Amino acid sequence: MIGGEDSIGWLPTSKCRAASSPHDPEKDIAFYSDAPATWLSLPTGTFAVFFPDDAHAPLAGLGAIHKAVVKVAGAG
Repeated sequence: MIGGEDSIGWLPTSKCRAASSPHDPEKDIAFYSDAPATWLSLPTGTFAVFFPDDAHAPLAGLGAIHKAVVKVAGAG
């Protein structure tokens, strides 16, 4: 988080029911209708790491935020 504070919901994809939209490989995104099991608060100066088996719901915080998102391609 570069500025502001975000709240991000998390649930392992193994606990998610079917996606409410198919995975878009170009944007690397899918949507689920499941409620998060855990909420993370990310204030300025902190970061979170999510793996392919992590469903996460960002941008649930209040107010303006400024953050950097980095995606690392897996081997293979």
